[in-house]
Amino acid sequence: NTSSGTFEFVVKTENGTQYCELIKATNVAQKVKIPDCDSAGHPVVRIGERAFFKQNIEEVSFTYNIKHIDDCAFTACARLSSIYAHGKVETIGYAAFAGCALSSVNFESITSVGDYAFACCGELKYVHLGKYLESVGSKAFAQGCTKEISLGRPQSEWPAISFGKDWYSGTPKYSSNGCYVATCVYGSYDCPEVWTLRRFRDNTLG
Repeated sequence: NTSSGTFEFVVKTENGTQYCELIKATNVAQKVKIPDCDSAGHPVVRIGERAFFKQNIEEVSFTYNIKHIDDCAFTACARLSSIYAHGKVETIGYAAFAGCALSSVNFESITSVGDYAFACCGELKYVHLGKYLESVGSKAFAQGCTKEISLGRPQSEWPAISFGKDWYSGTPKYSSNGCYVATCVYGSYDCPEVWTLRRFRDNTLG
């Protein structure tokens, strides 16, 4: 069953608005759902540095409030194979998912991906970074076996994106946002069935 586990929060203020940062997670089950807010009702907007470092988790679901995943937040979660981000995550920090077992990831609202963010993710095959992408750090997808990276920005706009050194060993391709009907049927834009349909659309129909 999905579990909230035990989470430690810190309340911060930005532009006059209070929000929560999840700074530590303990006693979490294999399938984790990040809570929407703390006990006082402050929205959980950020997952802090090393919050889930080396945790024995297999699946994590972010709420619609999560916008930022900080440095090393999920580093070395060697069994983490699935994340459901609901399209709202904007920034991913240094080595945030390095050493995980992810097979596919999609971040529709992403603007920045940090250095080594998905390094050493040996199972990672498919990645989609949405139309708001502004920067990808050095070796963000290094030492893995990423087969396909698609970008939501048209190729004519790629010169405006800051790509770090050796960010990806292959050649990315353009792909618009996901199929609305398929996503509704399967419940998540990130699930393997939707990825299969997207590849058929892009490679066969496109």
